Amino acid sequence: LEWMAVFWACIARGVEAVPALARPDPRRPACPVHALVDADHPRGEPTRDALTRLTASPAQDTRPTWTPDGLRIAFASEIKGILADPTVPRSLDRRALADYLTFQNVFGDKTFFEGIKVLPPGHYLTAQDGRAEVREYWDLSFREGVRDEAEAVKRFRALLDESVEMQLMSDVPLGSHLSGGLDSSAIVLRASQDLADRLKTFSVYFAEKEYDESGLIEEVSLLADTIHYDLLLDPTEFPKILPRILYHLDEPRVGPSVIPQWYIAEIASKEVRVVLTGHGGDELFAGYPAYIVPYLWEVWRRRDVPEAMQILRSLRWRLREEGWKRVVGLPLYALVNRELARYGHEAQFDDQEREALLVPDEARRLGTYDPRSELERVLARCDAGPINRSLYLDIKTYLPSLLLVEDRMSMAHSVEDRVPLLDHRIAELSAQIPGRFKIRGLTLKWIPRRSAEGVLPRSILQHRKVGFLVPLAEWLRGPLRGYLEEILLGERAASRGLFRPEAVRRLVRDHVMGTRDHAWKLWSLLNVELWHRIWIDGDGPGTEAVASINSSAGMA
Repeated sequence: LEWMAVFWACIARGVEAVPALARPDPRRPACPVHALVDADHPRGEPTRDALTRLTASPAQDTRPTWTPDGLRIAFASEIKGILADPTVPRSLDRRALADYLTFQNVFGDKTFFEGIKVLPPGHYLTAQDGRAEVREYWDLSFREGVRDEAEAVKRFRALLDESVEMQLMSDVPLGSHLSGGLDSSAIVLRASQDLADRLKTFSVYFAEKEYDESGLIEEVSLLADTIHYDLLLDPTEFPKILPRILYHLDEPRVGPSVIPQWYIAEIASKEVRVVLTGHGGDELFAGYPAYIVPYLWEVWRRRDVPEAMQILRSLRWRLREEGWKRVVGLPLYALVNRELARYGHEAQFDDQEREALLVPDEARRLGTYDPRSELERVLARCDAGPINRSLYLDIKTYLPSLLLVEDRMSMAHSVEDRVPLLDHRIAELSAQIPGRFKIRGLTLKWIPRRSAEGVLPRSILQHRKVGFLVPLAEWLRGPLRGYLEEILLGERAASRGLFRPEAVRRLVRDHVMGTRDHAWKLWSLLNVELWHRIWIDGDGPGTEAVASINSSAGMA
């Protein structure tokens, strides 16, 4: 039905029908992806549209590859689909590398492959007469239309209930992620009320106690009466899994949280074909600790004395629950770290570190490109207050990558992800809620917490944000040290001519000796090297690439 609606609308009204189709039946939020080819066109060029608002969109090779018939545009739901064409060249996009080294992300329409681009969420592409044009059909507009906190809580609860109910429609077995956090717990409890059978839930946990939320997970599972499946992650399996992860990702994206995502998808695939997830709540309703920085700035800018008093009253409890590092250290650090203060994310390699890492020729090829330029472009589009402006930046830059990673990990195991919190009506509600309702008295994600009062136990409501943290630093100093040194310090990586070998050796040495924590830097370098081995060196797709990489590292 979705396809036929798009087809006949474009037949009747042309591609201009796409923006109208961005708002389908409000009872059924949809994110289909379609391509239409006009057979009467002299070249049969595709008219391509992706009716996706916040989720990741497929990739397209818009490199002007000429054929006897004229300009060709190849498109696919994954980059590897485009690379199946042997005429498509494979080379590193240096600007994407700079993005990734700096912020562990890739911004805009870039990919790691020069000439291959992603179609941004909320956009569609038309190709005609040898030209390609990308147009936006949907975006969040932050305009404060909700003036009462109680109204915001009521509307959020109603929309979430309706979204979960709709996402439960499935003719195949369905389950849910369960992390012990607020969002996934609320979704699990709501879903379990509507199902005739017991809901199946899935999680992973770590032997390292500071990363273990299994107690909270068990509490919610018992409360919702779910059939729960979990897995203790074994870091010794990491050398075999990372190349497989990177193959399915097509390119490096975000941080090591992809590891638990892979394993959750794996254990879920043995029981269900559809899973609900709690993604999106942090970006829509201010759930990350970094949002404390714009919150404090907003309180100061409004001269909000009542809120300042609330901060003082809650300070002792927040320090006990969150710790000095988050409550005091993070805002103070933002005073001297411009990336954290302005973008909510600290640079993994700052400009000087990146220049010291790259060999001189690579640094010159990068030129004056600044990864912050895309972030500034996004910020310039939003004139909301500090909190909502920070949310908009993450919604437009980090959320699409997080969703892309989650989708790739699930589809690698033939599992479909559904994200109730990213119903476009919930996103649009968030854009109407003032920032002052989203964080109160240093408490993050205030609206969802208020909504879950009386439903979730206090242990969940008051628990600090953990997310998919991974004990990567400990692993790289312990069971993964040999793998780290083999991949990054071996002759193959050194001869690539991308990074200065002495700079990489220094990072590895300082980390394994415990003098510095370079875990996230080393994660980035590992991913870049493995990406080259799989996609540039041509070790082969899928299991062949994995076998080759593991063999070279002595891990087969």
